[in-house]
Amino acid sequence: SIKESVDIVSDPWRDSSYYADAEEWTWLFWEPEGSFRRLFEQIDPTNLLELACGHGRHSERVASQADHLTLMDVFEENIRVCKSDSPLSQTSSLW
Repeated sequence: SIKESVDIVSDPWRDSSYYADAEEWTWLFWEPEGSFRRLFEQIDPTNLLELACGHGRHSERVASQADHLTLMDVFEENIRVCKSDSPLSQTSSLW
């Protein structure tokens, strides 16, 4: 079933320190000379979809540029975090 598949994918993340540790290195993606930022700057950011959004750290950086921003994650707890702790809950579709 889909729920079983989601559980298989999301279970390893439930007790992972990834989300706590991610704050320390998220900036690497957004350095002006970084490859991710150079590629990101080539797209039209007015309508964005972020898959596997986690706690929305990347989306928070681009939300002001987007007319519509949709965040999706298989781990339901991540969507709860985005809805409750983030300015994204006011400007985004969260799934």
